[in-house]
Amino acid sequence: MTWAADPAPTGGRQAVSCICPRGATRRARVPVPFVERERELLVLQGLLDEVRVRRRPHFVTVLGEAGVGKTRLVSELAAACTSPVMALCGTATAFGDDHGYGPLSDVVRGFASPENLRAALSSLVGAAELADRLHSSLAGLAGTSPEVPADFPAWRRFLEEIADSGPLVVFLEDVHRANDIVLDFVEELSEQAGCL
Repeated sequence: MTWAADPAPTGGRQAVSCICPRGATRRARVPVPFVERERELLVLQGLLDEVRVRRRPHFVTVLGEAGVGKTRLVSELAAACTSPVMALCGTATAFGDDHGYGPLSDVVRGFASPENLRAALSSLVGAAELADRLHSSLAGLAGTSPEVPADFPAWRRFLEEIADSGPLVVFLEDVHRANDIVLDFVEELSEQAGCL
């Protein structure tokens, strides 16, 4: 995050702008001991084990007041997701710098950089029409354009293709700050998770 300040006419300083570049680290992570959340971590790890064994998706919501350790709990689970489990994380910001698509943009960029997205998709699904369709729907999320088509089927297919190659955990943090399109997509994913 960058702060710019100019001298105020009265001799003091006044803040002019606050910029958090799209794709920048949104929150500093300070290593602190993981305390009193072992039970919750075991529950989440148990659900992940069930996904591995039964190959059925789960939708989990972690709720709590600010400062109770939700981010740390999710970070611990993400750290436990070693190969063959892929963990992709996304965070919505309160600054409006990501057009509301921040969580999905982070997930796509966690999969591949904008420069390597087409090649990564071709590697995932083959170099055919599906790779082209996914790329056209995901390129805006990867950061090449602020215009993002609301293509739920392509976004869902992208996640399904990754999950088909191995266990996938998608963390969407502070999703309540995202735009309505992202919230609708998350709702659709949760409904699909119950049907698969």
